[in-house]
Amino acid sequence: MKKSEIKNILYKRNLKSRPLSILLYLIDRANKDLVCFPSIKTISKDLNISVSKTKRVLNYLVEVGYIEKTERFLDITGKQTSNLYTININNIEKGTPIKEFKNIEEIENIQNKEDNKNINDNNKSIINESLTIFEINNEICNSKYNLIKKYKLKKII
Repeated sequence: MKKSEIKNILYKRNLKSRPLSILLYLIDRANKDLVCFPSIKTISKDLNISVSKTKRVLNYLVEVGYIEKTERFLDITGKQTSNLYTININNIEKGTPIKEFKNIEEIENIQNKEDNKNINDNNKSIINESLTIFEINNEICNSKYNLIKKYKLKKII
């Protein structure tokens, strides 16, 4: 099936604008086997959508079965590179997802809660690091004060 035919099918589906635009974007970049591997940052930049929103929409498209995502890693370092996305034409033609999943707003709410938890955890970590730095600085000041007192040195401002 040609890419233009797949796009015409998608236009007739009841998809919201962001899932539709990301799906069309992936189709435009896919090879003849309907496989592509743009980074999330590239998708976000090209479509002017935030990285977090792009991730949520991609996860939604995976969950409803319109795309398959394969994580890729570098052999030498083991560092993750861009994901491999495969367009699932069979599910797009059927017009129904493989499984019944929550709608994208519910997925976004869940993701927002996870993001907020991560932010809170990061804030706690920063506070703990700040307290540790404060304690170290306090110890240094006390040590300097004790040396000045012990050797009756003049305080230099």
